[in-house]
Amino acid sequence: RQRDSEAMTFEEKVAQLQTTHNPGKDAPGYIARLRLQEYTVTECLHGLARANVTVFPQSISLAASFNPALLHQVATAIGREARGLRNAFEAERPKNNFSVAPPALTCFSPQINIVRDPRW
Repeated sequence: RQRDSEAMTFEEKVAQLQTTHNPGKDAPGYIARLRLQEYTVTECLHGLARANVTVFPQSISLAASFNPALLHQVATAIGREARGLRNAFEAERPKNNFSVAPPALTCFSPQINIVRDPRW
């Protein structure tokens, strides 16, 4: 991928720093000539922000359990669903069609225990 980076214009490099919730061929970061799809992200506060996935309790409820092992199991399940959706997408996508972005593998969710952290 270093060669791809060297072949990119300054504007294309800047576009790689942003993401969109509306992926496609007109989205920032999509570079057809390099076959690069844009970087997609999703929200995972209580599961993937997609249809037909597992929905877990909100993060404040999980934090109130004071059970790190449970939180790890939830995070593992979310990660497996994300990877499964991505793999299914890749298997069904027409070959070399990079105009539609795959499901995201980067998930945003809280980074602190809001029940125990006194700042909150």
